[in-house]
Amino acid sequence: MLVADDSPVRIGPKTTGTVYRRIDGEWKLSSDRVTLPEGWYAIPPQFVHPEDFE
Repeated sequence: MLVADDSPVRIGPKTTGTVYRRIDGEWKLSSDRVTLPEGWYAIPPQFVHPEDFE
């Protein structure tokens, strides 16, 4: 399935993976897998920082 760059998605059941966390101003990838709650949204970066995509 292809999801457009400008489209948010909702997390499905039993979704796990590594995630980036912001630590001391830097994005760092987690070393362990986490469970992402069903129903949460994953959004493209331009939804958070639209000025970077103008």
